[in-house]
Amino acid sequence: MTGEEVETLPAASEQPPRGGSLARDLVSVFWRPGALFAELPRTNRVAGALILLLILHALYGWAVISTGVPDYEIDRRTQEEISRLRQHPPSKEEADKFNTALEAIEKGAVFQKQLKRVQVVAGEPIGLLIGLSLTSGLIFLVTALRGGKPNFPVLLGVTTFAAYVEVPRLLITLLLIAHLQVMRVETSAAAFVSGQGEVGLGAYLLFRRLDPFELWYYLLVGFGVYQTGHLRRRAAIVTVCVLALLGAFAASFRDVQELAEVAGISIGSS
Repeated sequence: MTGEEVETLPAASEQPPRGGSLARDLVSVFWRPGALFAELPRTNRVAGALILLLILHALYGWAVISTGVPDYEIDRRTQEEISRLRQHPPSKEEADKFNTALEAIEKGAVFQKQLKRVQVVAGEPIGLLIGLSLTSGLIFLVTALRGGKPNFPVLLGVTTFAAYVEVPRLLITLLLIAHLQVMRVETSAAAFVSGQGEVGLGAYLLFRRLDPFELWYYLLVGFGVYQTGHLRRRAAIVTVCVLALLGAFAASFRDVQELAEVAGISIGSS
């Protein structure tokens, strides 16, 4: 028999539930994740944890807007567009078209600022909720296909509590944005290179994926899936690695889009 066959899943339901609170659960995420995940099948405070996490992400978005950096970057791009437009003074016949184009740029800047507020304040928690639901759903599907009895609330509890390790990254990111006065800041290995031009696109995207907070999150998810009895150790490791790769591909695709936009602005302003 192989080690996979003789390995037994944690008997999470054999012990009576212990008392506690959401605050204790949040402390346990960082100091005693094993105890937290072992209790989830019996005492799952995922509703409160999820609501609080969504609020924290919305507050983070509000704090980012409060720094004024998003508005500053939009104003800078708007001034670049206006400068390019004024490099070709219009004739008297084209004066009306010039004024119309100038007004459209200014109105577009106002719209972009409002859209950015919605994206940052509302988009952060919405994106988080979608991500947690998709991750939990995929693990649910894997567990079911392997003949287990998945429990979606427990799996959502695993991914939600694991996502709390992202809160320190939000704080670090907010401090960097306020200090550097730019929206694009790094907590990954990409912080040690000046940009894509220094190492090449492929290496830069790889550096951006080498983030200790992302690694921490996926380690906790894998540990939680095993500790709650959904998957055996090897299956949990494989599943989490696949999820991490899928997440890395999706994040890299977004990075390429953002870099293309930045490059388009740079080319246009040169």
